[in-house]
Amino acid sequence: KPCNVADAIKCLACWILPCFSLCTMSKFYASSVGDEECTLLGHVAPYLGALLCAMFFPIPPFNSAPCILLRTATRHNFRGKSGTGDPRYLFGDCLIGFLCSPCGLCQELRSQPVESWDWYAQMKEKSVETGTFSIKVFAEERGSKSSE
Repeated sequence: KPCNVADAIKCLACWILPCFSLCTMSKFYASSVGDEECTLLGHVAPYLGALLCAMFFPIPPFNSAPCILLRTATRHNFRGKSGTGDPRYLFGDCLIGFLCSPCGLCQELRSQPVESWDWYAQMKEKSVETGTFSIKVFAEERGSKSSE
């Protein structure tokens, strides 16, 4: 599809505005683990916890660790889903998330359809369910279809 102004504004609003980016990242993470729908406990809660940790934990290297873990898991899950690279090399996913997160995110966005991060479309069709909480962030741990 060719780019247009309305889609560009929607994309920028979803990824740049803090009030929307939490929902966008949560939906993107849900897509990476093989879930079609984003849920409150399964996908939003981990990002909310990471945000709170980043805001209130006073030691700088450790306050960003949950965010880096979620970004690493999302990238790793999408690589496994598309069959790109060797799944044993998680360290590279971590480095991209830590050293150049915007570049890594752009790579992931180019490789996935808009539906993988478009939480607003899910909200229009149906509401967000509560879901179940899981500390397993990788698709392999969850036994998801995306790891095949």
